[in-house]
Amino acid sequence: MTMIISGYLIHGDVMGGWPSVFYFFGVVSVVWFVLWTFLMYDKPSDHPRISREERNYIEKSIGAGARSVSFRN
Repeated sequence: MTMIISGYLIHGDVMGGWPSVFYFFGVVSVVWFVLWTFLMYDKPSDHPRISREERNYIEKSIGAGARSVSFRN
């Protein structure tokens, strides 16, 4: 998809040619980061908008005490 979008941005001259590719994907990346930061949680139990039934189903499926990543040796 990025190649197709880049082609349209470069040849469309709507946003200024080839530099618009870098600006467009930079803005998309920042928006993605902000959404990811505010909408993702480490555990289902931390999520404020998940139903109790859904949380129980997820914890049963993957285990409530699933391994967490540790960077310590």
